[in-house]
Amino acid sequence: MVLPRNFLVQVARDQNLSPDQEDVFLLRLIDRKSYPDIAKHLETSPQACQKRMGQVYRKFGITTGARGKETRLKTYLNGIWEKLNDQSKTKHLNAVSNEDIMPSMQGKGSMSEPCEPINHNLPAPSHRVFVGREGDLLQLYQLLVSSDPAHLINVTGMSGIGKTALALEVAYRLAERGNKNLPQFQSIVFCSAKEQSFTSESILTRMKTEKTIEDIFEVLTQTLDIADVTLEDFGKVQNDLLDHPTLLLIDNWETIEEPEKVLAFLYELPPTVKVIITGRTLVLVDVVLKLEPLSQTNTIKLLEQKAREKSITLTPVQLNQLAQDIDGVPIAITYGMSQLAAGYGVEDVQQRLNAADGEFARFCFQDVVESLKK
Repeated sequence: MVLPRNFLVQVARDQNLSPDQEDVFLLRLIDRKSYPDIAKHLETSPQACQKRMGQVYRKFGITTGARGKETRLKTYLNGIWEKLNDQSKTKHLNAVSNEDIMPSMQGKGSMSEPCEPINHNLPAPSHRVFVGREGDLLQLYQLLVSSDPAHLINVTGMSGIGKTALALEVAYRLAERGNKNLPQFQSIVFCSAKEQSFTSESILTRMKTEKTIEDIFEVLTQTLDIADVTLEDFGKVQNDLLDHPTLLLIDNWETIEEPEKVLAFLYELPPTVKVIITGRTLVLVDVVLKLEPLSQTNTIKLLEQKAREKSITLTPVQLNQLAQDIDGVPIAITYGMSQLAAGYGVEDVQQRLNAADGEFARFCFQDVVESLKK
């Protein structure tokens, strides 16, 4: 049996395989390539590929016996896969645990029987693999269970710390409805007051923002396919939502207009609606989840992932140097990798990250400065 690529990618991340080891691991187990073919694909020698696979075996604890290591590895992986499928069929929603929702176990909805996609307006994902934040993911999942009394949840933290990315990652996984042990929604609605987006290529001005209560109400009703209503029909919308579990994401609270009015609107939504508010501004709601910088280990993992996506080669020393300057801030990784891909050296990128008047600093802190001027 060939296991799903997404599952094996996540397992590789959990075992801390290096990019070189992961490449051989996936080509061997998924594509079933011989070592000479893998060597040709990776532009190296068959002996180097066999050495990397030997390192993979050791990381999985398969160290004895010269023969049968690959068979034992496959048996081990098949056992994990079968256990996950059994768990997804037998556990109940009120038994959500760390084992259920960690990226290493659930991935992107590939661990259970397919369901009909739910209604949502989520933007396209900006990453292939979500790295870190296991504890924060778990806490959000638990808060979003219908039996939890929390109605409004504020995800807060400094600029670029990953607030929007975390909220969207939760939404992406829930939108697939692949795991019955996770919170279940019929619709997921995303509204963002963010005026600019920082991509791996540049700072982009967003074409549409949702800053006002009218904007949010319009996106909410459009996504839920409730036609011909205005704010004056709020009572009707409330009734429609009573039997329609919905997750509402409000992104970039600091640029919301008339936030008191919007907050009053959110509190009037029925308990079947869970709301995640992201922003630097602390919103006094039911639960506040403050994000801290990524650990050094996860910072390096994310650097390795982004480097692999952009075909950038970094030495362990360079990875550690960048990780120290990035200081656990994910958006700094996105910026740094875009500069390396554009041809700048590691030292140049370090200087740009630390420049108080550079474009990276302007994106992260310009609106803070502007608010202080008012």
